[in-house]
Amino acid sequence: MMPHRPFSLSVKMLISDERDRWLFIKRSDKSRWNPGKWDIPGGKLDPGESFREGLLREVEEETGLDVRIKSHFGSIEDETNEFRIVHLVMNGKRIAGDVKLSNEHMDYTWVSKDESLELDLCPFIKNLIQS
Repeated sequence: MMPHRPFSLSVKMLISDERDRWLFIKRSDKSRWNPGKWDIPGGKLDPGESFREGLLREVEEETGLDVRIKSHFGSIEDETNEFRIVHLVMNGKRIAGDVKLSNEHMDYTWVSKDESLELDLCPFIKNLIQS
């Protein structure tokens, strides 16, 4: 039997631009999880926050973009030695703004789906895109 680990929910967004490219953001080398890996915007919900509020807040904090939530892309579970996370990933569209990264990330790129698989992605993101 697997040891009990805390569970959390993460909200993420695959943001597309007017050319149907996806936005990926590179995690800081100092990040506790997946340092230096390419990720998509998102994170944990704050207490009392709705799914929509939390997702839009995380996207704005990490990218500075104004986005519209379009549809559910997929869900995937990720495990570490410390905890389990279920990532709910939505499709989104950039409405306005230029990317302004938070200090949690060190680079960004807009790429096609095929090009994204050439990036050094967080494992759960790669698994979700390939599924």
